[in-house]
Amino acid sequence: MTSELAPNGTNGTNGPDWAQMQRRALIVGVAGLVLFTILSLIRLGMGDGGVRQFFTSYLTAWTFWLSFPIGCMGLLGIQNVTGASWGVLLRRPFEACTRTLPLLAVLFLPLAISVFIESASPYPWSTAPEKLSDVTAEVEELTHKFNDWSNPPGYLVRMVLYFAIWGVFIFLTNKWGQMVEQTNDPKARRSMENLSGPMVMVFALGNMFAATDIVMSMELHFSSTMFPLIYCINQLLTCLCFGIALFLTFAANQPSLKAQLRPKFQIDMGSFMLALTLVWCYMNFSQYMLIWIGNLPEEIPYYLKRTNGGWEYVAYFMCIFHFVVPFLLLLFRDVKLHPKRLRAIAIGLIVVCSLDVVWWIEAANPHKDGGPIYLFMDYAAIVGIGGIWGWLFLNQLKKHPLLPTNYLAQLPGGHHGH
Repeated sequence: MTSELAPNGTNGTNGPDWAQMQRRALIVGVAGLVLFTILSLIRLGMGDGGVRQFFTSYLTAWTFWLSFPIGCMGLLGIQNVTGASWGVLLRRPFEACTRTLPLLAVLFLPLAISVFIESASPYPWSTAPEKLSDVTAEVEELTHKFNDWSNPPGYLVRMVLYFAIWGVFIFLTNKWGQMVEQTNDPKARRSMENLSGPMVMVFALGNMFAATDIVMSMELHFSSTMFPLIYCINQLLTCLCFGIALFLTFAANQPSLKAQLRPKFQIDMGSFMLALTLVWCYMNFSQYMLIWIGNLPEEIPYYLKRTNGGWEYVAYFMCIFHFVVPFLLLLFRDVKLHPKRLRAIAIGLIVVCSLDVVWWIEAANPHKDGGPIYLFMDYAAIVGIGGIWGWLFLNQLKKHPLLPTNYLAQLPGGHHGH
C-alpha cells in the first residue's frame, strides 16, 4: 500500500457515503421506535402487564445492543494480546463500537427508573417478597436475597460501577490506539498492549456480574456458573460477525480495503467464527447437562420455561442455525474464501444471537395475555434502538481511516509505505 488514506477510509474520493448511511440508520431507527410504540399501546389495551411488557422488550433490545461496545472491548483486548490478523483488519469497526458505550448508558435510564416501579419493572425483586409466594420459608429466603443483593439501589450502584470501569478501559484503549495510528508512538503502543491483558479480564469478570444482574436476576431462584460464559461468548460472536460483515461490505466496493483482504485473513475470520460457534454450543450443552443431571427444583424451571409454550421451537431453531448450519458451512475452505457467503453467515449469526437474548429474557416470565405480540415488540425495539445506535456508530467510524495503517505491519507479509 503506497498512498495516504483519506479520512473516509479509502485512498480516493470514492469512499462510503456516510451521510446517506446515517440517514438510513435514523429512518430505520425512527420506524422501529414508532412500531414499538404502536405495539406497546396495543399490548397495553389487551390486559394487565402491558407496562411491564414494554420494559421487558426494552430490556431485551438494550441488552442485545450492549453486546456491541462490551464485546468489541473484549475482542480488542484479545487482538492486542494475540496480534491476530482478523483483529487488525477489523480494528476500526471494533473501536467505533466501543465508543457507543455512552449511548447505552443514556438508554439505561428508563430501566433504572423502572426498577423502582413494581408494575413496570421486568425484575421480580422489585416486588415485595410476600407478593411472590405464600410459603413462609420461601418469603424469608427471598427477603434475605433481596436485602443482600437483588434490590433497586444495589442494582443501580453496580450498573454505574460497570459502566465506569468499562468506560475507563474503552477510553484508554481508544486514546492510545489513536496515538499509535497518528504518530506510531512506541510508548502508547506498549501502554495499550499492557492494558490489554487486564482489559480481557475485566471483560470476563465484569460480564460475570453484569450477566447476573441484567439477565439471571429475572429468575427468582435460578443461578448458573455457566450462564455468564454463554453471555460472554454471545457478545464476542455477535461483535465478530458484525465486524466481518461490515468489513466485507466495504471491501466489496473499495479497492484499498480489498487489497488487504488476502485469503489467509478470510480463513482466519471464518475459523474464529467457527471456534466461537463451537464454544457457544459447548457452553450451552454443559449448562443443560449439569442442570439435567442435578435435577434441582431451583434450577430445572429455567429449561422447563424454555422448552414449553412455543419456546421449544425457538430452542430447536437456535440448535440448527446457531450451531449445526454455521458449523457445517464454516468447515469448508471455499465458503470462508467467498466474501458474500462468509458475510451471509455472519449476518445470519447476528440475527440468531439476537434471538438468543430474546430467549434468555422473555421466557423468564409467563405471557398469559397478548399472545405472541411480545416477540414483535422485542424486535421492533431492537430495530429502533439499533437505528439510533447505528447512526452514532457510523458517526464514530467515519472519523478515522478504515484501515489502521500503523498496524498493517502486524499482518503476515504486511508492510506500510507512504
